[in-house]
Amino acid sequence: TEEKDSHLKAFNKLFFEKIPDLYEIMEKTCVFFEKMLYSPAGEQALKYLHGRGLTDEDIKHFRLGYAPMGGMLRSYLLKSGFKESDLIEVGLVGKSHQPDRPNFDYFRNRVMFSITDKRGHIIAFGGRVMEKAEPKYLNSPETVLFHKSENLYALSLATDTMRKSASALLVEGYMDVIALHKIGFTQAVAPLGTALTEQQIELLWKYAPEPVICFDGDGAGMHAAQRAAHRVLPVLKEGCSLKFVFLPDNLDPDEFAKLRGKKDFEALLADAKPLKWLLWNELTVGKNFETPEQFAALEKQIAELLSNIKNNTVRGYYEKEFTLELRKFTKEMMYLNRNGNTKKVVPSMTVNIIPALSPLVNDIKMLLTYIILFPELYAEHMDDLINLKITDRKALRLMEILTTELTENSVISAEDLHKLLETKYSKNIFIYLKTELETLERAQKTQRVAQKEFKERLSALNAALLNEEINNLLKEFKKTQDPQLWTQILSLKQELEQKSDEDLM
Repeated sequence: TEEKDSHLKAFNKLFFEKIPDLYEIMEKTCVFFEKMLYSPAGEQALKYLHGRGLTDEDIKHFRLGYAPMGGMLRSYLLKSGFKESDLIEVGLVGKSHQPDRPNFDYFRNRVMFSITDKRGHIIAFGGRVMEKAEPKYLNSPETVLFHKSENLYALSLATDTMRKSASALLVEGYMDVIALHKIGFTQAVAPLGTALTEQQIELLWKYAPEPVICFDGDGAGMHAAQRAAHRVLPVLKEGCSLKFVFLPDNLDPDEFAKLRGKKDFEALLADAKPLKWLLWNELTVGKNFETPEQFAALEKQIAELLSNIKNNTVRGYYEKEFTLELRKFTKEMMYLNRNGNTKKVVPSMTVNIIPALSPLVNDIKMLLTYIILFPELYAEHMDDLINLKITDRKALRLMEILTTELTENSVISAEDLHKLLETKYSKNIFIYLKTELETLERAQKTQRVAQKEFKERLSALNAALLNEEINNLLKEFKKTQDPQLWTQILSLKQELEQKSDEDLM
């Protein structure tokens, strides 16, 4: 009893006396990083964040900042009266292993993301480099305040929406969260540099019975989703599961939010796939099923997988579901085999992840609309517009018309351009762009805002088109191993990196 009382007193002392001091250190540090971002030292970091499409309001809302080089933070906090042992304890200062050198700032020359607990207390930070270096992201170490496996990025900003809507959205990274919040999905959160944990799943279930996991649309995103699916099996319970969304065109949520917007993302969420879909997909897609042994192996794999579900009731229903699906699937495969079809067939329970949306047509249409409403944009960005690889026939024809007319008359007003297009060509132009015209006209954008947004959209579209071309060539290279294709891929990647660097300048 005395030993328990001693432990309880130690805990109370830590919680009621020390923890508030540690919270104060973290808050003071956050304010320091925020101020440094708008100082001359933070100029590159601020350019980086603006280049990623963040406004000053976004930066303030998410409490982003900059960690400078050297030991500036350590010096500042020590002068503020905090103990160095406490700075080490909360992961802001690292111990020097050389006796003649002082301890050092844990974060240096990085864009800083504030990590809070559900009450909004700063408990940790994530730092991102702005150049090519590893690790790209560096999170605070485990501390008395911060346990990576038990927290989620932006949780305090998402809880209200999650409670009201009974929905939650989990993405992979900080920028993914911010991009989705910007277009209205304020229930988005992210794990903190680790794979999704059981504790994080349980935390999400407090707000939403079926959180949606939204990972990148590439192979790595699928593997991450499958890891999450296996992680959730032991803790599945009545009424609580996961759903999954995969993004098309190898886009991540940050890119998708910028290129496609709210409406397209809502469409993806509406088509979120249940956990059983992902599990069945993993067991069957891309595999041969031609022999009795292969079907027997599948049945064994199903049994092994479902044995991980600890809840007897949930496991029972999964066993019934997969027994029926296996019976149906086996009959279909045997029928195909008897009729000479030896191809790998996508099982009936599985659908294509998500078809690629048309080659960025909506984004191209929006660019065309900007030009019609602000004709001076064409001359300013003529070289980039001419080089756009437009595949949609109508969009390409309209771009050709605008190129012809605006090359000859670069100072035409929006009103005169409208009349010219309507009389010389067709009123169908404005029917084709009806949605985009209504959106922009309703926004009543100034010329300055339009110039900024047009440049950002054009840059993002160019990058997306280059990525699309690279991905298509990579698919072809995997088939042919043609060295000329690889040279072309490297050239396009270099062009993409160069454009990215130019956008940050």
